[in-house]
Amino acid sequence: MGDKKLRSDIVNLRVVAILAVIFGHSTTIYWYNWTDYRTTQEAPVFAHVGIKKFKWADIFAFAISVMMLIFYTKYTWHGASLMRSPTLSPFFLYFSFFMLGFILFNHEATIRKYITKPLLVVGFVLMLIAIGFMYMGRGGTFVQLIAVWLCLVVIFFLMPNKSNKFTRTLAEVSLGVYLFHEPLAFISYTYWPDINPLLMVSINFFIWGTVASIISYFVFVFPKKIMRKKA
Repeated sequence: MGDKKLRSDIVNLRVVAILAVIFGHSTTIYWYNWTDYRTTQEAPVFAHVGIKKFKWADIFAFAISVMMLIFYTKYTWHGASLMRSPTLSPFFLYFSFFMLGFILFNHEATIRKYITKPLLVVGFVLMLIAIGFMYMGRGGTFVQLIAVWLCLVVIFFLMPNKSNKFTRTLAEVSLGVYLFHEPLAFISYTYWPDINPLLMVSINFFIWGTVASIISYFVFVFPKKIMRKKA
């Protein structure tokens, strides 16, 4: 697929998403609920790391996904075996985000007519407030949900429709980086768990992020280019 067929804003979104994944993997050892690796260091900052007529099916599916998420957050901590199922619990937890993206994709042109700059500013401010409450430990799961939803929507509509060779390349290897980066970060957690948190995150984000990108390029991208040349 040539660059002319690529949507640069989607390329940029993939880059933002994979950088967020790399950063998340780089801070895992400091998460309050993480127990697989131990460290004597504490890092609280890193611990919290009208629309045109919608098809009724879209609205119904999104409503169902929200109800599933509410059901999950309400009952998962009370011993519900179904909610703790490793197969079903991610579905209950993340289906609403899939549906949010699905609706944005299906109705983007119509939604953009109503998403004005002042509305985006309001959404951005509300997002910051929700994130602030989340970091202060107030509001629980639903405040976190609002923060993440607003973050996704605001970033989607603010993303510039321009990209360059670097962002296109990083977007191209994003799946591989997602797969390879966390195991590399575990090397740091295993052998240097007590180093300064800033050094830990820097190693994981920059060094292992670069290594994961290189591995991903040669595993996923380079073979495709060879095959295109031979075709």
